Amino acid sequence: MNLDKLGKQLRSEWRDYVADFRDIIEALHHAEGWVTLGLVLGVIAVIAVWFITGLGFDQVTLTGSIRLTDRSCNPVTNFSGVLLFIDAVMMFLLGIMAIGEMLLLLDRVRKGFPSQPRQVAVLAISMLIVGVAGIVYMRAIC
Repeated sequence: MNLDKLGKQLRSEWRDYVADFRDIIEALHHAEGWVTLGLVLGVIAVIAVWFITGLGFDQVTLTGSIRLTDRSCNPVTNFSGVLLFIDAVMMFLLGIMAIGEMLLLLDRVRKGFPSQPRQVAVLAISMLIVGVAGIVYMRAIC
């Protein structure tokens, strides 16, 4: 194992990570950067709330005397389970696509090309709608 080669590679990757953070900070000098940051934070918040809401359902390990909340949820039916699974898949696919488009938007702005925030907004808003709909549905059946 060549430690010098490994050290050079790690230093090179560290410089790339620092350059990426500088690019992100530079992108915040434009309005598109702030919109992108807001959408990323919104996507992360909806994903977190979706998972927290999903933890309220009765699970095999939480049945019996151990309760995290005072509410008790009915068992999830097959239809509800399939609907929540489809919602989760759609939410994650739209979230990944939205984050990818946000990164492409920041790259276009940094290179001086015209920004195209419509694609980012459509994907992020679609993901937020699907995520919030899943949260509302989970709250309705529990």
